[in-house]
Amino acid sequence: MYSHFFTCRLILLLSAIFLISSCSPQFNLKTVDRTSDSRTLMGLFTFKLPEGDNWYDLKSSPTSMSFSKAVEAKDASLTAAVYVKKTEHSFSSEKQFLNAIKSSRARNVVPANFNLLKHDENIDATLGPFCTKYAVKVNRRERERSNGVDRQLIERRGFTCLHPKRADLIITIEYTTHSRFNYVRREILLEGENFIRSLIFL
Repeated sequence: MYSHFFTCRLILLLSAIFLISSCSPQFNLKTVDRTSDSRTLMGLFTFKLPEGDNWYDLKSSPTSMSFSKAVEAKDASLTAAVYVKKTEHSFSSEKQFLNAIKSSRARNVVPANFNLLKHDENIDATLGPFCTKYAVKVNRRERERSNGVDRQLIERRGFTCLHPKRADLIITIEYTTHSRFNYVRREILLEGENFIRSLIFL
């Protein structure tokens, strides 16, 4: 059920990484409009825009919004995203919800030529009931690195929740770091953490 959901998110992630790593004037990326410090999606929830400088709007849709950060050092980048997916399944318990989401993410979270290093996911009430908090880390396979490709590590952290008033909708808010040397500055990670914790259901 969720395979298409996470496959689409993986495509979005890889596209965002490409845009960030190639961040230059020819891409005409639009700076995040900070007329307001928050945004609303589908009338379902609000969230605060990512904090800090050098954030850009990526292509959005009626069911998703995403942003990229131009990091000065070329060995790291950051994206932040929120998206909505419809589900036809009902969940009688948080444990059932966790098992379904965690299982689907495990099947679809690893890009080609990467190895899974970590997938932690548990029920977390920070944003409300029926929410999971997850952390996924992957790195490029040794064979690829030995062929002259730089070591790459991707780490995703976020929440996936069942909307409290719309049990047919699943919302995910996350940030993703992409680095070569397994190091991203603490202040950049804090921008991502504050973003994923800012979601408020309407």
